[in-house]
Amino acid sequence: MNKKVNIMSYLYHNPKCSKSRAAVQFLTEENIEFETILYLETGLSESEIRNLLKYLNLEPVDIIRTGEGIWKTEYQGKVLSNTAVIEALIRRPELLERPIYVKNEQAVIARPLEKLQEFIESSH
Repeated sequence: MNKKVNIMSYLYHNPKCSKSRAAVQFLTEENIEFETILYLETGLSESEIRNLLKYLNLEPVDIIRTGEGIWKTEYQGKVLSNTAVIEALIRRPELLERPIYVKNEQAVIARPLEKLQEFIESSH
């Protein structure tokens, strides 16, 4: 987490996701410096998730990949508190919607890619 302090922007990235790879390619082609957060390897902390929610201005369920099999079998149809959804993300980081680009305490879920392009244009 200390590395993020010196970086102006970062991307929550899943290399196996085509949308996430497209975001990396776009940021690289635009010569935008960013740190890649491989959240499936590093996991997610509660404070990290809460910061993402604040930067995105969203509720926990809004950053869940509700189409994932894990969500459907373990959580779908249950009444979950925000805390329970955050705990699910901590246990199962693959449920995090991706990619998420963060800059200056603002963020965007970068799918489709046009959302990232609009975010970059509006933040410069």
